[in-house]
Amino acid sequence: MAADKYANNYYAWNHRMWVMSTVTPKTGCISEVHLMEWSSSEAWISTHVSEYSGMQYRQTLLNQMSSAGHTTDQLAALLRQALRKFFNTSNGWCATSENGIKEKCSLSILENILCDSPVDGEATQFVNGFEWGPDILRLGLLAYEMILSTELILLYPGHEALWSHRRFVLHSLRCLAKKIHTHLNEFSKDYSGVPVTKAQKLSENSENNFELGPVWTSTMFHDEQLLEKCSSSSEDYQKKMSNKHKRWMNEILLR
Repeated sequence: MAADKYANNYYAWNHRMWVMSTVTPKTGCISEVHLMEWSSSEAWISTHVSEYSGMQYRQTLLNQMSSAGHTTDQLAALLRQALRKFFNTSNGWCATSENGIKEKCSLSILENILCDSPVDGEATQFVNGFEWGPDILRLGLLAYEMILSTELILLYPGHEALWSHRRFVLHSLRCLAKKIHTHLNEFSKDYSGVPVTKAQKLSENSENNFELGPVWTSTMFHDEQLLEKCSSSSEDYQKKMSNKHKRWMNEILLR
């Protein structure tokens, strides 16, 4: 009620974050409270696109939910759908890296992510060496948020709060991509079938994409698609925001 009455009510949102921190589940499973907050926060940021406070609260929720490790079947189905869209699995390919090499999405690696097997079992599952629970849950949440961010920026052009929220998503995906790709490097070949050492030499000029594997390649693909659409926008401020975002990517995130 306080956040509705007063725009950018930092005190109200900080208090709400504190309340949610006290109900963080200790059992390793996402609570119904978190699911309700996750759903309502999406409705909030979709109707308050200039208020970063609500988006920062959603970021806090995302971090809390990621640490749980296990989720409900309903949320798992939603996140698998987001992951399919994120990796563009309908075409069987991930995004194209800057050096023109396509990284094939190996079904042997992604099958446990994209299949309909339950997530919230007692036993921790592993996908080729990295933990199914927290890592894949966080990847699903971030993939969902990446797609939502794209939709909101295109639907409501020229809102800096939406671009700032996207930078949180991109930074989080880059950190997670490094973690996942470290585990995948235990294998002798990458997704394209090229030996890892050779692939690294081939991709010296595009290490920010190719060497971090399909997670980061797909991330960059979605971001580049958004920037391309924004560059042709009739809204001058949207173009200004997209140019500012490009500078942030090149000068901060990709350094």
